[in-house]
Amino acid sequence: MGTEHPDVALSYNNIGNIYYSLGEYNNALEYYNKALIIFEKTMGTEHQYTQTVKNCIKVSLANSRTAMREYVFTMTTVEGDTPARQQGMYGEYIVLKFNDWDINSTTSLFDKNNEMRGKAKHVVVMRDGEIFKHYFENTIGVSIDLKQVGKEKKEVFVRLYEEWKVQKENN
Repeated sequence: MGTEHPDVALSYNNIGNIYYSLGEYNNALEYYNKALIIFEKTMGTEHQYTQTVKNCIKVSLANSRTAMREYVFTMTTVEGDTPARQQGMYGEYIVLKFNDWDINSTTSLFDKNNEMRGKAKHVVVMRDGEIFKHYFENTIGVSIDLKQVGKEKKEVFVRLYEEWKVQKENN
């Protein structure tokens, strides 16, 4: 067995899980990334283990305050006759607000989304620099993901959102 064997990747993943459970998300990310490299090389990008590690990375990123300075949460509409599509949403949006969570929050939107399942949602999103506010009584019809945009671009999104809030308050 060499250093690029799937069992080595499983060990890296387990070490990542331990760091995650200790709240050491940056260390967890280091080991999840090592596992991901091996799984992608040996099992392929669509294998269940590869997908599991990718999900672990997303959740760790969402809980890492340092990493979140360079990431945004996105909503991408899913196919079909969904509430999001009924309100004219198509494609990918940057999530600026989701009930009491917003782009400045240091907590995970994945957690907030789970908390709000089956409940009403007030959502503010941005696409191509334009900001939209939506209300959903129950489901939305989107997938939520993390996207790395860099610190400077994230700061632009935050600034645009803050300016939009001030404009809304003055109208």
